[in-house]
Amino acid sequence: MKYYDTVATLSPDQIEAFNSIRNYVRDDIHLITGLKRISNHNGWTPSETIELVLNMLQKSTQTNAPSGTNAILREGNIILGRAPPIKIDQLPKLSPPMMRFLGEHLSQIDVAASRQWSSSVPVLLNLQAQGMFTICPVTKVFNSGRAVIFLNNQLEVSIYKLNTIPKEDRLKVFEMISRLSPSVSSSQLPSELMRICVRDHRLRFYCQRNESIKLTEKYVEKYPALRRIVQADLLSHEKDRLYTFVSEVSRYKVDIYMDDMMKFVCEMKTKNISELVAYCEFAITCVEDEMLLINDQIKKKQIIPPRNTKLSVWTRKEASAKVFKDGQTLIKKFRVTLKIVTDNDMAGVVTLAEGLSDDALVAAIRNTMVRFGSPVSAVYHVLKHPTAPLGAHVARANQTLAPPSRAAVSVGQDGDVRSVLFEGDGGRCFLLERGGRVFLCSYVPKSHE
Repeated sequence: MKYYDTVATLSPDQIEAFNSIRNYVRDDIHLITGLKRISNHNGWTPSETIELVLNMLQKSTQTNAPSGTNAILREGNIILGRAPPIKIDQLPKLSPPMMRFLGEHLSQIDVAASRQWSSSVPVLLNLQAQGMFTICPVTKVFNSGRAVIFLNNQLEVSIYKLNTIPKEDRLKVFEMISRLSPSVSSSQLPSELMRICVRDHRLRFYCQRNESIKLTEKYVEKYPALRRIVQADLLSHEKDRLYTFVSEVSRYKVDIYMDDMMKFVCEMKTKNISELVAYCEFAITCVEDEMLLINDQIKKKQIIPPRNTKLSVWTRKEASAKVFKDGQTLIKKFRVTLKIVTDNDMAGVVTLAEGLSDDALVAAIRNTMVRFGSPVSAVYHVLKHPTAPLGAHVARANQTLAPPSRAAVSVGQDGDVRSVLFEGDGGRCFLLERGGRVFLCSYVPKSHE
């Protein structure tokens, strides 16, 4: 009875939004949205109306409404199917688009995914205040990650990641995403949107991920085994690995030796996206190292490059020709470095307690020994940012984690991964944590910054 006044204040648009949900959840919901009309039509008092509603709710479990899940009242909350509980006194705060989102999307998610949303309504209301739903539509919900939504079919992102973006930037983001056309390309994304989302918060748009996959498909088109890996149903973090990889290809002009590199990657019996990128990064690092040697020889007049040629292009061609001249030499170099990684126990995921706060996570990391997520990843990182000796790489990284190094924790795009950046006199360490599992992504010694 105490909620009658709350429900009676709903606007016609809000009532209509609730009524539209009836195709997704059982007809019980119209008992709530129709309270005001029932009272007015019959001339009943609020108490009489509530009593009637409660009686009808008890008898409505066998309703022959359209297929869907039940809407129930529990402890002052409305629960639409598997959607998170909505406090009845929150109803006036819900915009019609948010009401439809709760009924049409969240009420239908599977049981496992529903746990991600159990306490999400306050976060959704906070995001709504900056324009989510009202300015920028939410077009889909994903089962993977932690409460991941699709903003206007342009950005897959966790609501918890969105909630970490400053309010003034969130409003800009929602406004700009709402204006993007369905066919937008990465080159057409507004510069301010790129700054806020891509640069400052490491978010990747659908078009960026999709274009990265398409480009990588071209790189591997001659190699069926690699093509099958790229064309598989990739996870978000695998798509983001390809986005970074494609950027590296452009930065280091890898197109000059792309075919030779992919031949090497195929010979290494690559099993997944992570290995594909790691083997490529290893080859790129070897070519860049060879370029440094050639440039040094040019400075010492030991090599005279041809006239009327672009030096950087000529040098990269010469370097790649040396690196890929004998495929077995490159494979041997990889295996030698892999032995260093194995002998020094540089790879392996450590498991900490799950659900630690950011501060507790940093403290726990400082009290353990972190390693790279895989041996293949460790190999190229050890060569890309070498220590002397190479075998000390992970030990030096762990020394950098200790106080007084600075630590910053941030939530990943899907909301279920946290990145931790440590910076100190020894350099920079970047780690990832998911469900208590922690591994080292990269260590850059101070001398390489």
